[in-house]
Amino acid sequence: MCSVYAIPAAKLLGIKFVNGFLRDAPPAFTSTKQGWIRAKLTFPFSDKILSNSFAGLKAYNVPARKGICIHNGFNSDRINDLADKKFIKEKFNIKTEFVVGMVAAFSDNKDYMTFINAAQIVLESRNDVTFVAVGDGENFESCKNQVKFEFKNRIKFLGKQKNAESIINIFDISVLTTNSKVHGEGISNAIMEYMAMGKPVIATDCGGNRELVKEGKTGFLVKASDPLEMAQKISFFLENNEKAKDFGRNGKERLRIEFNLEKMGGAFEDLYRKLSGCSKQTYTNEAQSL
Repeated sequence: MCSVYAIPAAKLLGIKFVNGFLRDAPPAFTSTKQGWIRAKLTFPFSDKILSNSFAGLKAYNVPARKGICIHNGFNSDRINDLADKKFIKEKFNIKTEFVVGMVAAFSDNKDYMTFINAAQIVLESRNDVTFVAVGDGENFESCKNQVKFEFKNRIKFLGKQKNAESIINIFDISVLTTNSKVHGEGISNAIMEYMAMGKPVIATDCGGNRELVKEGKTGFLVKASDPLEMAQKISFFLENNEKAKDFGRNGKERLRIEFNLEKMGGAFEDLYRKLSGCSKQTYTNEAQSL
C-alpha cells in the first residue's frame, strides 16, 4: 500500500517515483487479487518498477522500459554470533549424525507437506538423520498430524524461533518447499540464510529460486509437490557428504559475490542517480553533505 499512498504526493510534487512493492513472483493464473489491483493502479504512474527478482518482473508483466531488478543483499553480520552447535542439538534433543531442515512459515504459500512426506520416505531406510521444521502458522498442527507415529521423534517441529541462524548452522542439508500453485518466491531470505551458512540447498523450482540456486553447483531445484524427487535429492547429499559440503561452499561464495549489500546499495545509487539526472560525482557529493 505504500506505493498507492505515495503516488499522489509524487505527482503533485513533480518528483520521480520508484515503485518497489514487487517481492514475489506469483503464478499468473492465481495471482493474488490485491497484488494485481495494486499493480494495475500504480504501474502507469511509476517511473521505474523495482523487483528483487527477474521472475517477479515477468510474473507481474512489468513493461520492459520501466522494469528493473535489484537482487537482495545479505548482511553477513547476522551470522557472526552463532550459538554452539552442540548446545543447539542438546536443546532440541537431536542425536543423529545428520540434520535436514527447513525454515518457513506454516502458511498456504509454503509446501510443508512435501517436506514431511519426503522426510518419511528417507526415514523408511535411514535412522541416522533428523528432520527439523522451524516456523509457525495456521497449518502447523495439521502438518504435525501427518507424521507417522514411528517418525515423531525424528521429524521435529520447533515452532517460531528467534535464533534461526544458529539452528540453520546445525543443518547438513537445507530445504525450501513452496506451494507453487499460489505462490512464487522472489529472492528467498531463507535460501540466502542457508547459503550464508554454507549449506547445500534443495528448493522448489519456482519464482526467483533459479536466480539464487545454481542447479548442480550450489543445490538442486525440484518439481513442485514431488516428495519422491525431494527424497532422492536429500538421499544424494546424505550419501555424498563431501559433495554436499562442496555445494555448500559454492553457495556461500556465490552469495558473497553476487548477493552482497555493497552490490545492492550500488545498484540503488545508480538507479537514483540516473533518475535524478546527476553525475556520479555530483550525486556522491550531495549524499555526503546530508
